Amino acid sequence: MIIDYFKKYEKQSIIISILLIFIALFLIVRPDIALTSTVTIFGLIILFFGIFNIISYIFESREIKAFSNELVMGLLLTILGVIILLNKPVFLSILPIITGMWVIIRSIMKFQLAINLREALSNGWGWILAFSIIMFILGIIIIANPFATMFTITRFIGIMILVTEIFNIMESIFALIKMKI
Repeated sequence: MIIDYFKKYEKQSIIISILLIFIALFLIVRPDIALTSTVTIFGLIILFFGIFNIISYIFESREIKAFSNELVMGLLLTILGVIILLNKPVFLSILPIITGMWVIIRSIMKFQLAINLREALSNGWGWILAFSIIMFILGIIIIANPFATMFTITRFIGIMILVTEIFNIMESIFALIKMKI
């Protein structure tokens, strides 16, 4: 039962990572128009996944709900999505910090998953732990190194998102293989 939850989590994580890779590539290639359009797309994606997590939590069994953080994540993502869509100029000014925080939060969630898997599977969790630490460091780099221009920041954020999401996909695939998909 717990393994089914972890499998679902990793599959959802891969979908989120693929969407974020497309956003990252757009940030790298067209930073001029990427800033304004990405805010809208990003807000909508966050809102969608927030609502998805809330609905998913509602339909989970009691056993899974005991280990699930989907309701809290769903509420936080929904609120964040609405805030982003209603305050685009403010969001543009703090985009690097929010991106870095997002990467750090996801890395902490992966860290927790590694610890949980250590208890459940006893092997393979070390890779997940290593990927979570790498993602955490990349998140700190995003926050600590704001560049002189928004275009440079946009490209840098795109590169960092691309790298972290590739790591995230690799970690999720590894976890699914270890759990025998």
